[in-house]
Amino acid sequence: MKSRANFGISRGNAENNYSIPEKDRTVEVSTKTVKCDNDHPVVYYSLQETGFAICEYCDMKYVYSSK
Repeated sequence: MKSRANFGISRGNAENNYSIPEKDRTVEVSTKTVKCDNDHPVVYYSLQETGFAICEYCDMKYVYSSK
């Protein structure tokens, strides 16, 4: 898994060339594996090591929460 520290980068979506607003890019999840398919190829990320993952296509950040 590859993660980027600069969350301010706004890259366009592969097919529709739009960006998800920064305030909407972080999602709490209760699983250690996530699937992201926001108008781009489907990718799966493991949150096992770091507790979070950032999608390389749309910059969506998934954060593990045991709540």
